[in-house]
Amino acid sequence: MTSRVQSTKRSSATKRRSTGAQVDISILIGLLTVSVIALGLFIAMSFTSTPDEAEKFFTQLSSQKAHTFHMGDAWLGDTLDNLKRKHPEVKIAVNRNGEAVAAFADDSGLYTVRYVSRKERNIAYQVRFEHTFKGMGEDQVIAHISKEYGRSASSDCKINATGRNKVCMLKWWLTDGIVLDVVTRSHNGDGTPSTAVSITASDTFLQDQTTSPPPQSNSASD
Repeated sequence: MTSRVQSTKRSSATKRRSTGAQVDISILIGLLTVSVIALGLFIAMSFTSTPDEAEKFFTQLSSQKAHTFHMGDAWLGDTLDNLKRKHPEVKIAVNRNGEAVAAFADDSGLYTVRYVSRKERNIAYQVRFEHTFKGMGEDQVIAHISKEYGRSASSDCKINATGRNKVCMLKWWLTDGIVLDVVTRSHNGDGTPSTAVSITASDTFLQDQTTSPPPQSNSASD
């Protein structure tokens, strides 16, 4: 009888240690993910372009070739290992669904890349780019993007009560199942416009293989 009680106590203690370890790992993963996001938000504020630089900027930023798409050094369908070779400083976290998320910055802005695991390799299914344009309203920024990809399939803009902040959400359907989601946030409080832009390219074919729900566009409320 005593032996059975001791065995039960040992089993309960083992379960508590196992549960505690799982909680610790979950907290660690959560903190790492938050750190990557916080770093991204901080870095994104540091990259700005003027109107004179905008056209060249958008022309060089991204392009779609046969069956793929890239923004900067981040290519849809490319592996995480390839990105690490190009950018050894890349920050990597794992989200709650076990997917790798990478963040890095270069002279053009901040990039965040999400991966799906296929045959023991992490393949990029989504690339997000963030940049701020000084002296430009959202209409100018959107015009440059439309020059590259044509008219958007959908668009929605909202202005806050003060009339100084405007948020626009637009979508482009490209070829080969690639979707482009753009969110612009413009501010004109002191008479000088400024527009922060977030461009997200997603490979819908690869995205269908992930365990995560489709990414939601940033809220247009401000």
